[in-house]
Amino acid sequence: MGAAPTQQAAAPAPQAVAPPQTTEASAESPALPNFLGGNGNESLASHRNVVALITSANGGFTTLSSITDPNEVLDEQLCLART
Repeated sequence: MGAAPTQQAAAPAPQAVAPPQTTEASAESPALPNFLGGNGNESLASHRNVVALITSANGGFTTLSSITDPNEVLDEQLCLART
């Protein structure tokens, strides 16, 4: 009583993959966004100082119940993370 030999299915032949299509960047590509606004001459340290002054004038960091300006809250969080 011998076991019948089993046959394995042949692996499928690999198919050629087309390389991704790339386009060259034109000279008119948009610049990277400037998230600080203005003309880009303001340093991050200067922006942090302004935010710290505003935060102090408001009596501390914005709480969840007192959010009126989401950008101000994000600025405070950035400055808090950098300290």
